[in-house]
Amino acid sequence: LRRPERMAECLLAPACSVCVFTQSCHLGGSVAHSAACKRGWPLPNLWLGTSCENQATLDERVPHLLRCPGKRFLSLEPLLGPIDLSSYMAVETGRAGEWRPKSDLPFESKIRGVVVGGESGPGARLCKVEWIESIIDQCAAAGVPCHVKQLGSLPWDKQGQSDGVRREIWPKFKHPQGGEPSEWPAHLRVREWPR
Repeated sequence: LRRPERMAECLLAPACSVCVFTQSCHLGGSVAHSAACKRGWPLPNLWLGTSCENQATLDERVPHLLRCPGKRFLSLEPLLGPIDLSSYMAVETGRAGEWRPKSDLPFESKIRGVVVGGESGPGARLCKVEWIESIIDQCAAAGVPCHVKQLGSLPWDKQGQSDGVRREIWPKFKHPQGGEPSEWPAHLRVREWPR
């Protein structure tokens, strides 16, 4: 969802939140809607998420997502820049630049899952492997499940830029989106799901 502010607006409306799905509450209610309301909110099987491709979109969208009741996740795809999740998950950087857990965020405000991936298809923009590695490390430090969906059509490693010229670090993927984990280095094959 690229408009979490709209999601928050609907879910926090004075009328029953379930009306987001049935629309009957705004029309005076109905028997079916009343039965749905009795199930309670937030619905236990519903996950709310937003898509962010870089730090600017993360900082714009996540505060709206955190206002929403329920289980929350992030879709960091297509990943187009480095992302620091420390404002939204219980992690911080140590002296050596490594990610480590911190405990000043209540569990309820935490993101409970992250999906990350590079862009694919014609005109795909590059995705630096170090950005994905950082997301994996931040999620591990915070105890948040991370799922690497794909590396994208143009994964680049910082080692390929030592002389200022970008070069692919791996041979061309057989999978056009870079979505086959067997083609990736082992440390990137992270496919975790929330419980």
